[in-house]
Amino acid sequence: KYAMLEWKEDYAMVLYEINKQSDAVAYIFDNLKSDHTEILFRAILEWSREGKRNTNAKKLSELKSFYYHDMLDFECDWSMVKYEYEKQVKSKLAF
Repeated sequence: KYAMLEWKEDYAMVLYEINKQSDAVAYIFDNLKSDHTEILFRAILEWSREGKRNTNAKKLSELKSFYYHDMLDFECDWSMVKYEYEKQVKSKLAF
């Protein structure tokens, strides 16, 4: 829905945005390590869509486990979450 709101009738950009977000979710899921979950959760909060930070925070606090389908419940910019996650994990592993 965000792609449509952002790009309206520019269907090429809508498709690009959908693919970019989907690729980011798949990357995160495939590369998430349990000892980096907190980094992911902070990135989700950091890159929550406008007005969705509190909703996302509540959903995170209620999680008992974290599966692929859970990721789809969060309203955030997944491409930026991926960027932040990669940056923070790389920094954490550097020391």
